[in-house]
Amino acid sequence: MNTRIQSNIAVILIWLGTSGAAFALPVFTTQPKDASVSLGANLTIQVFASGIAPLSYQWHFNDAEIAREIKRTLILTNIQVVSAGGYSVVVTDSSGSVTSLVARLDVDPTFTMIATGPIVTDTGTAAGVAWGDYENDGFPDLLVGNINSPVDFFYRNKGDGTFERVLTNVIGGLSYGFGAWADYDNDGFLDLYSVSARDLGVGLFHNEGNGTFLRLTNAAVVGPILSEHSFSGSTAWGDYDNDGFVDVFVANGTFQGDLKNFLYHNQGNGTFAKVTNGSIVNDLQTSWTGAWADYDDDGRLDIFVTHNNGEDNQLFHNDGPSGFTKLTAAQTGIPLHDGGYSRGCAWGDYDNDGYLDLFVAGQTNLLYHNKGDGTFTKITTGEIVTNATIFESIGCTWVDYDNDGYLDLFVININDKNAFYHNNGNGTFTKIKTGSMVNDGTINSVDAAWADYDNDGFMDVVIANADGTNSLFHNNGNTNHWINFKLVGTASNRSAIGAKVRVKATIGGKTFWQRRDIAGGGSQEGQSDIRASFGLGEATNIDTVRIEWPSGTVEELHNVASKQFLTVTEPARLKGSLIGGQYQLFLNGGIGFAYDLQASTNLVDWTSLANILTTNMAMPVITLDAAQMTQQYFRAVRQ
Repeated sequence: MNTRIQSNIAVILIWLGTSGAAFALPVFTTQPKDASVSLGANLTIQVFASGIAPLSYQWHFNDAEIAREIKRTLILTNIQVVSAGGYSVVVTDSSGSVTSLVARLDVDPTFTMIATGPIVTDTGTAAGVAWGDYENDGFPDLLVGNINSPVDFFYRNKGDGTFERVLTNVIGGLSYGFGAWADYDNDGFLDLYSVSARDLGVGLFHNEGNGTFLRLTNAAVVGPILSEHSFSGSTAWGDYDNDGFVDVFVANGTFQGDLKNFLYHNQGNGTFAKVTNGSIVNDLQTSWTGAWADYDDDGRLDIFVTHNNGEDNQLFHNDGPSGFTKLTAAQTGIPLHDGGYSRGCAWGDYDNDGYLDLFVAGQTNLLYHNKGDGTFTKITTGEIVTNATIFESIGCTWVDYDNDGYLDLFVININDKNAFYHNNGNGTFTKIKTGSMVNDGTINSVDAAWADYDNDGFMDVVIANADGTNSLFHNNGNTNHWINFKLVGTASNRSAIGAKVRVKATIGGKTFWQRRDIAGGGSQEGQSDIRASFGLGEATNIDTVRIEWPSGTVEELHNVASKQFLTVTEPARLKGSLIGGQYQLFLNGGIGFAYDLQASTNLVDWTSLANILTTNMAMPVITLDAAQMTQQYFRAVRQ
């Protein structure tokens, strides 16, 4: 063969071999992905590559090698602000090296994702969450209701930012799913009522006041609230007849069992009677959530009930002694059939006009603006109602997480990332896109509830996840001011459920009112802390605090400083009656309160008539001979 031809063939072969080696460089089949997480979160970044085995890896952060990170998976733990930046990996085989795309990590400092402690490490199948301060130590404790798990989880707030799971002598042994706190017997301690989505029965736990609970079991004494059960979706407390004792509504609607809702009237003596009349308890619907609210401000709690099987949602107006009326779309302005497959709902005055608006979570999310005349306008624009999910939204809660004076909205989405909407203060919302709360798509969340569990003035959130462990986010706060109220009812129910708290302050150069209503639960909106929390922006003082108690008493406080927790006890109410020449005074002042009964002729000088320890919500306290009385004024001063 010609020498020159042989030489050319050799050159060609050498060139082909070199070219083959170049094309054999590792190839990324999966590149690292951008991520946005909260402080304290953990994150796994991984790649997949093909090449000539064995492959070696070297991770880089902002182009600098990360020592000892030589696997295809990079695990970051307890992420901090300094962790933000670009991450890439160099993959090498015998043919050479190739560098991945750069994945950008954003770290949102608004919340810290708590990674330690039993709340986030206990494994179960959560269905609902409810905050309640069962010890009256000022720190809200937490109930996590489970289904398909051995027991519900109960966590005591230790007051130092941590929790301990209580295993004995409190609540345990059963798995219900949905619970709500209220002081049903007005003894000063929160009790708990739980229902099940699996028709496993109900649980009424009486708080003994010593850190333990007694599970009531004698239905013959307590009433049908203990004996009746169904496949229930939620339960909620509310004093619908304003007699000073909270009643309870149970939404039955998991497509099985008795689809009629239950309404139990609190008799005031530790027993409950079932309400059997009216559409509120006789409609055969797959109800999911019932949320009490006085939407028309007539002094009586109404209730909105969602349905999850293509049926109409319903708003029931409280007519007083005559019961409830199921309102039509024409009466309310709400096309109640909207959505068809609704789950959670939540009331909140998002535009600070003094009237409660309504958000409904479902296959189609709905927002209704309260016009203040008993009717609503459906909001049809904005991400809050147009943002689609893979499956459906299930839960929702209003909260002013940044204390700017406007309620924001957190929405739980099944098998999808949760959604958080920041209130812009002009009636519109912007979807929050940073942080773990809205970017973790690996969890299956079902419920959420807010509470300032460490009393730093900013609301924190627990998220119930149906798969594995739950999530707890601590709010890191900002420079905005705040105030928090605990209400203690006397003539009203002790938990003050149904009370309206309004504050007037100047924020951002604008003077306006905010409103919070004390609610008694109703998953899937969770049960947030029953204390009323307000964001105040830069305001250091509140012009006016107005409390409208369920009893009808209206109380005002003026020039109140911000950044404090206030406990406000409802003033006692005195009523006089002339009976057969005798003037008898009746005191409506709660149970277990001490009062000094005083008299005056000039409203300046007061004389003590008697020291009273109340044993009933309303009781006679003194009888005077009307014929011998001069004009006098009477008052009861709590001791």
